[in-house]
Amino acid sequence: MNPGLSACFILFAGTAALSAAITGLAVFVARRLQLLAHPVARSSHAVPTPQVGGVGICIALGVALVAVPALARRMGEAPTPAPFAPDYYDSRWAVIAVLALGLALGLLDDILHMAAVPKLMGQIVLAAAPLLLGISFAYAAFPGTEPYRTTGLAPSVRLGIWIGGALAFLWILFFLNAFNFMDGVNGQSGFFALNALFWWAVIWLMRASESGIRQELVLREVFLPLSAAAGAVLGFLFWNFPRARTFMGDSGSLPLGAALATMAVAASIFHLDVFVAFCFPLALFIYDVLYTLAWRASRGENLLTAHRSHLYQRLLIATGWSHARLLAFHLPFYLFSGLAGAVYFSSLAGYQWACHNPRAGLCRWIPPEGIRIACLVFLALLLLAYTLLVWRFEKGRKEAHAS
Repeated sequence: MNPGLSACFILFAGTAALSAAITGLAVFVARRLQLLAHPVARSSHAVPTPQVGGVGICIALGVALVAVPALARRMGEAPTPAPFAPDYYDSRWAVIAVLALGLALGLLDDILHMAAVPKLMGQIVLAAAPLLLGISFAYAAFPGTEPYRTTGLAPSVRLGIWIGGALAFLWILFFLNAFNFMDGVNGQSGFFALNALFWWAVIWLMRASESGIRQELVLREVFLPLSAAAGAVLGFLFWNFPRARTFMGDSGSLPLGAALATMAVAASIFHLDVFVAFCFPLALFIYDVLYTLAWRASRGENLLTAHRSHLYQRLLIATGWSHARLLAFHLPFYLFSGLAGAVYFSSLAGYQWACHNPRAGLCRWIPPEGIRIACLVFLALLLLAYTLLVWRFEKGRKEAHAS
């Protein structure tokens, strides 16, 4: 087996095993100390359950990221920065920082049930941490310009520390909250994260193939950290799906959401179009949160109060499905949004994989701008279809009750 693939598999399996073991220990301790999430009116569970899944995810992933240089040496490579991006390898200390801070903040909230203002202050610190470690949007390129060359970077506009840093901060703060809001059903956040990591790996493969980067470098710089993240999430899912013996809790959703947001920024520091492509697999969570905020605001509801108004919650109430069936319903939306992101990325100037690869079919004959517009339209129609299906199920439930 290729040494790089072997190292990725070892790290994936080892991180999954460590995550599952630590999560199991955390569940045992939480039950002994009666640190349980008790069902309330807006809960999707019926029995008291520990919510310590984040402990296993954060510790296992943090350990794995620290081990990346050792595995890189196992591949016979010195861990030097890649020429095609400040990437996941370079950003691993920022990811480790948000994992540690997010775990601490989440555990405090899960155990002490923090008030809104102190929790928000903690989230602000969490979102600012990657900026202090150099993770920020640096450049924005206009459509049609070449964002990368094999010998260096060709940015169009330098955003500067204030604009680029503010955009990155607001994005991380928003998405860590969005991920936290959407963590309410067994397996949902875990499989959502795995789907995002998978499509990001696909995008990185296309990115490397067009930039002429050696396979070993891509495996070391990108796929080792991605493999570690996927393994950490999979180890947690052993305890969370299909039957939840623990929930992710704020100790998992806050740091994992912040880590995913940080990875998306780190991958697209020099080109915001790349960031758009990385957001496609995250689209359903982003859309559900924004739609719900707008819907509740239009009804004059207090946006700071707890609720069960997210589209996925409304779908669960309207259908009465099990959590596994709800996840099965969501999986095609996850997969197709990620696929659209990969196609969107393939058309970016400087890569244009779809325009040069003979396996790209009709995409070879469509202008890059047309491909990007088509991907955005497809994503919008996909999200509209999801919304209409939720409305249809709700209407069916009301008609059934009326009869």
